[in-house]
Amino acid sequence: MTINGALDRPNAGRILVVDDTPENLAILTQLLRAQDYHVRSALSGKRALQLALHEAPDLMLLDIRMPDVDGYEVCRQFKERPELKGIPIIFISAMTDTEVKVKTFTTGGVDFISKPFEAEEVLARVRTHLALHAIERELERRLGARTRELAESEARYRTLIEKSPNLIYSMSSARGHLYANRRFKEVLGIGAEWFREHPERWWVRIHPEDRVQVEAAMTQASERGRHYNLEYRILDAGGQWRWFHDRSIDIRTGSDGVIVDSLATDVTDLRKQQADMEHLAYHDVLTDLANRKKLLASLDTRIAAGEPFALLLLDIDRFKDINDALGHAAGDLLLLQVARRLQIQAANTTDLVARLGGDEFALCLGGATLAAAREVAGKVLTGFDQPFSLEGLRVKVGASIGIVAHPTDEGAASELLMRADVAMYAAKRRLGGYACYTSDSGRHSAFRLELLSEFSEAIDQGQLVLHYQPKIRLRDDSVSGVEALVRWQHPRHGLLPPGEFLPMVETSDVIGKLTHWVIEAAAIQLRSWRDRGIRIPIAVNLSARNLVDDSLPGWVENILDAYQVPAGGLEFEITETAMMVDIERTLATLNCISRLNVGFAIDDFGTGFSSFSFVRRLPYLASLKIDRSFVAPMRTNPVDAVVVNSMISLALGLGVTAIAEGVEDLETLAALRLAGCPEAQGYVIARPMPVDRIEQWLLNRAGS
Repeated sequence: MTINGALDRPNAGRILVVDDTPENLAILTQLLRAQDYHVRSALSGKRALQLALHEAPDLMLLDIRMPDVDGYEVCRQFKERPELKGIPIIFISAMTDTEVKVKTFTTGGVDFISKPFEAEEVLARVRTHLALHAIERELERRLGARTRELAESEARYRTLIEKSPNLIYSMSSARGHLYANRRFKEVLGIGAEWFREHPERWWVRIHPEDRVQVEAAMTQASERGRHYNLEYRILDAGGQWRWFHDRSIDIRTGSDGVIVDSLATDVTDLRKQQADMEHLAYHDVLTDLANRKKLLASLDTRIAAGEPFALLLLDIDRFKDINDALGHAAGDLLLLQVARRLQIQAANTTDLVARLGGDEFALCLGGATLAAAREVAGKVLTGFDQPFSLEGLRVKVGASIGIVAHPTDEGAASELLMRADVAMYAAKRRLGGYACYTSDSGRHSAFRLELLSEFSEAIDQGQLVLHYQPKIRLRDDSVSGVEALVRWQHPRHGLLPPGEFLPMVETSDVIGKLTHWVIEAAAIQLRSWRDRGIRIPIAVNLSARNLVDDSLPGWVENILDAYQVPAGGLEFEITETAMMVDIERTLATLNCISRLNVGFAIDDFGTGFSSFSFVRRLPYLASLKIDRSFVAPMRTNPVDAVVVNSMISLALGLGVTAIAEGVEDLETLAALRLAGCPEAQGYVIARPMPVDRIEQWLLNRAGS
């Protein structure tokens, strides 16, 4: 392929995709093939090496974390082979810390893509590196050709090099810089001749922290012919540090000694973007303080190192009242002033000040004892005695602080934060001040009780949302329905999964209110979907308390009539354990509901205590959902495989549909197909999604 061809045909090229996760492999392969790339894929480094030796790719996308041989080792093996070392490797990983990214480049990678990846970013980077790789290969071939061939193509080369977006230069061991293209001077503001007059100027302009590695790399290139690929900082004519990604493309001996031809890319903007993104990931947008993620990371590091510290969790009293009375702009202004005041007050005693969200702040005091933490808390609270100025108004607010001290209080960072939260609410109940966490305050129960006390109001305030997880028919991969799963968008704690609140709700009187909300929300969604031509049933879970609620059938009938839900549109899922609490009352309730043409599924089948005779008594039984504890190990455990097959046969004998739950990999999905399982549900198909995403998923599914 010619250089112009590489530039004119950005989608031309052979790509090898290596990832041990089949889903990621399928997504990347499909994305690239849609752009007319020739794509091969491998689930392991060993297979990748075999494919590359058979036919070398133009570019490789390589996952870092793989079970047999990690991406770094695969890269090393490629670089050791002369026929493969020139293949550009873009690493892909969910690990995004700086150390990982630095290692990808020092190992030999040319770029890094973070998971989850954006399609546009992947395609842009692939196009860039395919074109660059084509140019580099052509340069290597031509630079190594005979003098006559160089003379014939000199004009074309010079045009290409001079117009290249990269810095291309040649450095001699005897005379320093022999040549540099126009881009070199555009970026640095200095031409090769300036360095050639005094070669030491080059080394002086390299950042002191990078100078040793650059000198070592270039010395190895000159003395041993060893190629380099590194990043470093260099000072431009305007006094600004520029980041270069520099790699040698040819090393040869000439009249001027050993000559190294290098191709460098100015990655200053990319570095800045990465730094900005990292800053955003670890800092609060409003106050620029550290955020929850950075605080937890800092605490984890201290805990791992065995360092003592104290954690203060501060919540502004009556913040909601200020927000409601003066507006969100005034609320934000108050948060900014609190942030600045905390930074000033705790400057000499606090290692880290963070905003966790809403009106919650945290202070981490390295090396502090509980007594020292109390003293700091007192000073912080004293600072709140001074009124805040909000748009011409002087507003005085108080604060409540919860304190934990490590290692007196043991546990992971998240647990210590929860304990501080419990202590902070203890301080609030005392109308302000501070409180220290004690073991008898019961973090777990206090937190859960707090949630339970807020739950009924959360329903009224519309804080609950439904996520939907699809089920598919294995014969043709069509969608058979979705399961509605409740989430709590908590104003302080963020999106809470059901495990955080459902266990306590199910044992309280508020379970009826929750069930009513979920059923009505599902009915509204069913109606909306039906009106737009989406005709799939929604399954809703019922708890043990729901099954002995004599009023439930009548309420369900009213909802079905109000939203004109068609027969079979709504399904209920019931666990075996829930059904066995009060069998006769359960059957009576289910019989009444079944007359409304609502189907039932036995959830987590195989984990409870129901008998075959009891299952046969259930009215309008539509399906048995085989519990994930049997499905997940069925490929490796013969006993579980027999159990799954038996349940499929049982469902067939009952004339109902068997649905495998918790299917998390393609191999298990294939095994279920071979076993004749009609339907499946699990992460390998799709995770639970909010309504906008499930609609898009259904639309994409229908289109494919």
